[in-house]
Amino acid sequence: MRNVPSPHSEQVFAHVIAWARADARVLGVVLIGSRATESMKTVLSDYDFIVIVDTDQSIEDIPASYRFEDCDCIVISLAAFGRYAMPQHPESWNRYAFVHARVLHDSADGRVAELVASKARLSEQEAKNLSRGALNAYINSCYRSLKNARDGLVLESRLDAAESIPHLLTSIFALEGRLRPYNKYLLWELKHRPSLQPEWQTHSLLPRLEAILTSGDLAVQRSLFGDVERVAYTKGCGEVFSAWGARLNLMRTENTPANSRKWRATQRVLQFINHKHHMQYGLTEELAGGNQSGAYLVRTPDGEEAVLKWSSAKSWLLQVERAAPLITQARALGWPTPAWLAWGATPSGYPYEIQEFASGDRAKVLNARLAHAALKVIQLQAGVCPQTEQDWSAYDWEVVFADKSNFLSTVAASSPAGNAFVDLLRRRTAKFRDVQLPADDLVHGDFNPDNILLLGNEVNAVVDAEAMGKGSRFHDLSTLLAFGALWSGETDAVSILLEYALEFARPGELEVTLATNLAALLAFLIKRGADPTAAIHAASALILQIA
Repeated sequence: MRNVPSPHSEQVFAHVIAWARADARVLGVVLIGSRATESMKTVLSDYDFIVIVDTDQSIEDIPASYRFEDCDCIVISLAAFGRYAMPQHPESWNRYAFVHARVLHDSADGRVAELVASKARLSEQEAKNLSRGALNAYINSCYRSLKNARDGLVLESRLDAAESIPHLLTSIFALEGRLRPYNKYLLWELKHRPSLQPEWQTHSLLPRLEAILTSGDLAVQRSLFGDVERVAYTKGCGEVFSAWGARLNLMRTENTPANSRKWRATQRVLQFINHKHHMQYGLTEELAGGNQSGAYLVRTPDGEEAVLKWSSAKSWLLQVERAAPLITQARALGWPTPAWLAWGATPSGYPYEIQEFASGDRAKVLNARLAHAALKVIQLQAGVCPQTEQDWSAYDWEVVFADKSNFLSTVAASSPAGNAFVDLLRRRTAKFRDVQLPADDLVHGDFNPDNILLLGNEVNAVVDAEAMGKGSRFHDLSTLLAFGALWSGETDAVSILLEYALEFARPGELEVTLATNLAALLAFLIKRGADPTAAIHAASALILQIA
């Protein structure tokens, strides 16, 4: 057994690339493994790569001297490569390798790069199926662990606790449309592509995984289960847990949804709403979204569903009062957002609204389907002239030129890279300081992928609209652009949005609104303790792209 790759490995690898470019039968070469990721590569790293040829016959025709001894190489036809590592394939376990894969040679039509990209992310349906299956498996292992501990079976309990971890990791990544990383890459993913969920930040997740693996700690298992259940409910997977019924009481603490103070408080709010507005809704589950407040599915005895949103922040009532007439105005123009069936405040001053239930699926990342659909909605916002004091153009100006909310100072103080980004942003927006941004469009205010429900290729509903106001519709377009840049959006989707903006945006609209959204998201990451380095570089690249 050798300790490092032999010099012959590097020679063979170089030979492969030269041969691939000269042999018409070779359609592509893909480098995978740690050598494809600069920060993970070591002197011990092997050369792992895939050679894609046109047909199965070509594999048989390749001379023995091209079998690439001393390297881990797969030679495969294009058709077989399309199936390789995908669901139901014998080597589906190897799919994560394509998250970091590098295409070193490709056919003229880019087929290999396209296939690599499709392997590197979960489709919406894949994410839905995988997350539900993994959650069910996680619940099963966790339940067995705690039941064995209750029955005095210590070793058995610890084994089940350890078996729950792979299912847990698969589910929390799939809920975000991502592939579970190899264990070697887990820390890299948590640092460089941090989750928006605070429960899955490095400092919160890893110590608990270690405690479960080393001792099967029951209190930690219950705490982690509570976090998983809460997140799953907000992502629309509550039915996986409710199917287990009362058995889950063994794993629950006071902080899990069925027992939480927030759940009980929500029931009291709903009781008041039912009495005041002569409704008959029952509380069903917490929903995805609701970033401005909690969002809950409610249902009448006849099965009619709606969404309850309420907040313990009494100041939020102003947002509700401002948004209510704008919702009516926007819907009259065909802008897709749920109707408000009731709204107001409880006797304690807690604001609420009952909305129509809107179906649809959320794109996990900015993709071409979402970009095309969103542009149709954004175009409807042009020239609406909403009557409201909520002025997003004034807000954008204050963020960029007066550091409102301290977004810029937070990013600048985070690191030399953050300071350089803020300097770049200020230089690129300086000429628009005296430009009055238009305020005659309708603005949603938080137009991110989580708030856009799709049916087919159309937007069925835009939710979380309490911050709706006037301003430039390019504030909403810039929100999508910023999310796409910072959270692995498809290049084509970013280009679609940029092309629209460059054609229709007035001077300063795109530059200033995009600066606001990028600064806000970067400050959000920094305040959550995530490593913002990769996001700062992505934000800088986007700013330079529109220069």
